[in-house]
Amino acid sequence: MELLAEHLDWLDASAERYDQGHKSEAKRLATIARTLLHDTGTSLSLLGQLGMRGSLPFADSANGHHSTSSFAITIVRMRIGPSGMEYSPKLGPIAAFIPFDEWWKNTVLKSPEGGSWSRYLFVRNLVNKDGGAHVDPKLPPEYRRLTRENGFGWKYQGDIFDSELPHSDPVAPAMRQIAHELAATLDQVSEIRKLRTFTGSDRAYGQP
Repeated sequence: MELLAEHLDWLDASAERYDQGHKSEAKRLATIARTLLHDTGTSLSLLGQLGMRGSLPFADSANGHHSTSSFAITIVRMRIGPSGMEYSPKLGPIAAFIPFDEWWKNTVLKSPEGGSWSRYLFVRNLVNKDGGAHVDPKLPPEYRRLTRENGFGWKYQGDIFDSELPHSDPVAPAMRQIAHELAATLDQVSEIRKLRTFTGSDRAYGQP
């Protein structure tokens, strides 16, 4: 449990830094999530080794909504702000809980240009491609469109012309929300809540 306590402390500290404006912390949050959750052929997740990954219901801020249409934004908020289309994590209380495999693999974001994305795919690309643990010299096209280009194809519409709407990256706030969901999931277990000794102004679950 000592290693779990370390990772929970990192999760909370990184979440607070993200909320202070350090958006690159999304990559660190993804790396922590991968260690806690992702099994491979040669390594087991920490929660899997502790027997928790398959037994706990996972907090789902999509509230069970997993669209089969060509467009879906379920775990982040969006609005048109001064710099164009902006995304932010939802945070706040979560009422819905689902089994891990559904939570990990369900589509939570989908766009015509940027493809379909699960929580697992966000974590994998942030960690393995975009600097969390490895840097890929050439990002996957769909990930590049989603994070660097206008993956949703937002446009201004006017009487004379249409122009592309400036936009922010939805992946970083999605990862912050995933960390929030993960913390809410683990907070169901009283023994784990006692391990979370972080004393910053905010924890990953958004509680003091």
